[in-house]
Amino acid sequence: MLDPYGIKNLIGKETKPCLLQPGNVIESALNPIYLETTMPVRSFIYWATCFVLLLSFPGAALAGDAPQPQFAVAPDGSSLAYFDTGGEGTPLILVHGWACDSSFWHLMVEPLATELRVISVDLPGHGQSDTPQTAYTQAYFAQALLAIMDAAQVDKAVLAGHSMGASVIRFAALAAPERVSGLVIVDGALIPLPEDETLLAIWQEEMAAFAAAFSGPDSEAFTAGFIDAMHGPETTEEIKVWVREKMLATPAHVRASAMEEFIDPATWSGGPVSIPTLAIYAQSPDLPPNFEVFLADRFPNVEYHLWEGPGHFFMLERPEQLSSLILDFVGHFGN
Repeated sequence: MLDPYGIKNLIGKETKPCLLQPGNVIESALNPIYLETTMPVRSFIYWATCFVLLLSFPGAALAGDAPQPQFAVAPDGSSLAYFDTGGEGTPLILVHGWACDSSFWHLMVEPLATELRVISVDLPGHGQSDTPQTAYTQAYFAQALLAIMDAAQVDKAVLAGHSMGASVIRFAALAAPERVSGLVIVDGALIPLPEDETLLAIWQEEMAAFAAAFSGPDSEAFTAGFIDAMHGPETTEEIKVWVREKMLATPAHVRASAMEEFIDPATWSGGPVSIPTLAIYAQSPDLPPNFEVFLADRFPNVEYHLWEGPGHFFMLERPEQLSSLILDFVGHFGN
């Protein structure tokens, strides 16, 4: 079970796993003394040096101070993991996307916590939360999110959702508007449905076939390809590998059910959400035409940003820029 803010999650420029392999720069730096010692002593020197060098990397302090998970109970009795920095600032709750978990936000927790109380959650079926055999609907996720707020004694918070998490926070805002002071949509998977009934029927048929592939005989290969298609020009190979491994570690039944429920047109019912909303998207040919108009219709009080270059995972590719934007947004209205 991975510590969501551990060394293994410090990716990109923060760590270089190759430095920990025998025959590399660490081993070379220890010569000739290293090669003249006995094997047990060599082993001790090698790993002790690895430890010292790890502590010198940016972000190692964060890994050392990693919080332990706290747990809430979902309405169905299952266990929900979350991580809470505490503090007196405005509560900001970070909600991951499909097949992800709280560790996808780990590069942003420290900068955000300078001004805010930051709570990152593992939705049901993800991370360290229980993985029951159930329908992973958006309503189910939203109720779990509200249960975490109860357990953390948070009456009202800003909710930030990445990808499918944007739909989850929208559901939470519709279910309990008095508990949500603002929304942050990070490359959110929000779908404008065709208005024409014939086109809608075609869309449903195509999406049903798409969702079925996540539980088919080639589901692992299909899922891996789907994940790899999420990246952009700025996405490093380290991020690509880390994201793929993390998302494929989510149980297959959770991935399949969450996708099947997500494309249900009923997911997109409900009126507009009028609270302050920050929306940041990546420039992509897959972004529907007039998407900003669609967002403004669903979120009338939206501040819209379009970024060129990053892939789908802003929190891994541009954590400083995204953190700064969120802090500025929350600072305008607080809790």
